[in-house]
Amino acid sequence: MNPNTKIKFGTDGWRDTYQENFNEKNIKLCIIGLIKHILNQSIQSKPVVVGYDSRYKSKEFAEIVVSTLNEHNIQTFSFDSFAPTPACSIAVKHYQASYGVMITASHNSKEWNGIKIKYKNGGSAPEKDIKEIEKNIYSGINIQKSYDISSNLDTKFDVHSLYIKKIFENFDIDSVNGKLKIVVDYMHGSGSNLVKKILKNTSHEVIEIRENFNPEFPNMVQPEPIEKNLKPLMDYIKENNADLGIAFDGDADRLGIVDEKGNYISTLNVFSILSDHILSDEKSLTSIVCNINMSSTVEKIGEKYNCKIIRTPVGFKNIAPIFEEKKSILGGEESGGYAFRNHIPERDGILSALYFLQSMIKSNQSPSNLLDKLHKEFGYKIYHRIDKEIHPEIFEDIRKNILLLKPEYIGKFKVLGIDTLDGIKFFIDDDSWVSIRVSGTEPLLRIYIETKDYKNIEEISNSIMKDLGIK
Repeated sequence: MNPNTKIKFGTDGWRDTYQENFNEKNIKLCIIGLIKHILNQSIQSKPVVVGYDSRYKSKEFAEIVVSTLNEHNIQTFSFDSFAPTPACSIAVKHYQASYGVMITASHNSKEWNGIKIKYKNGGSAPEKDIKEIEKNIYSGINIQKSYDISSNLDTKFDVHSLYIKKIFENFDIDSVNGKLKIVVDYMHGSGSNLVKKILKNTSHEVIEIRENFNPEFPNMVQPEPIEKNLKPLMDYIKENNADLGIAFDGDADRLGIVDEKGNYISTLNVFSILSDHILSDEKSLTSIVCNINMSSTVEKIGEKYNCKIIRTPVGFKNIAPIFEEKKSILGGEESGGYAFRNHIPERDGILSALYFLQSMIKSNQSPSNLLDKLHKEFGYKIYHRIDKEIHPEIFEDIRKNILLLKPEYIGKFKVLGIDTLDGIKFFIDDDSWVSIRVSGTEPLLRIYIETKDYKNIEEISNSIMKDLGIK
């Protein structure tokens, strides 16, 4: 293998740009690494599921994955069209596969693509498996092809039908029936048209925007359902008096919500609303698992229902094992990815949207009223995330310098406590916190802030940037 080639799995899979390393040669190397891992475990008799999103060449890359696996006598079940990443997870469980390979770069911009590896339970492959796959990629040890040309080892399956069937098995669709005007923004991603199919037997009016195939992802920084990318959805809601806006990222495992006034509701508030709604209905209150950057409101909700809250480092791969082991009710991360008991130990944007809709129908409340109710009961909080692009040459220095931060004050706020579970998190005056870490999927410094007043955000972020020597 070329020593200059870098296939490195981050927070959620291997991602790279087409210009750099994401090409046919490296995809094959990556899959050979997986095949070696499968052979080492003697589980080559089990199939592998192969899926893909709506990006440039994702379908062609998936075909390369299929042919590489088949050449080594490993059976595959492959998507018949692009579909959400959770559809791959569902198929892995359905077909009792050893692994799933999903061609996707999730929410990254159009220049990127990637590979997510799914485990037999439908969750992200465990860290130990990923380390073995990476080790195999770089080992230089060849494996012999054992393809029987007379064998047909690939089976195409109707991925949308399977996905919808499994949603209906685990979610009471009658619980969301109503007469709302719902606008769905697919951001040209792989969830396109699914919400309308799922809600077709309800009385809702479902309007879809940016549902067409367009891997250019025009008029957005990247297909991530955050406020700066959702202006078309917010404008449409205001102009057409809609009741709810729903948005999904590129591979539809993340959810964004816009209220009936055209205002974006932060992912932290969405998770808090979902937590309060789901816990109010649950009889078996085990636990909620979420990463360190979720709202402190979650603990208050946990206290209300006597439900344990477990915190993890960023990345759903850190949530999933605990979520499954503890039979948790709900799992969630700051980026808008949420998982639910009795489904898969993985994020599912479309199922998340159904649960949010269910909270509206059950309470007969609009999204803005649900948010007001949350704030009145648990306290008003504002959340803000800053993504600062970092030059690759100083990326590792920034990673190290974050852990050296030991301020007594951040701006005017006194530091009350520190958590180094992932990067560094400071608990500060006024029931606020700020968390700093480098991204595991992009060359970015991320600063997360939860506070009571918008005026505090600039002061806190400027203080952190100054301490890190970043302009």
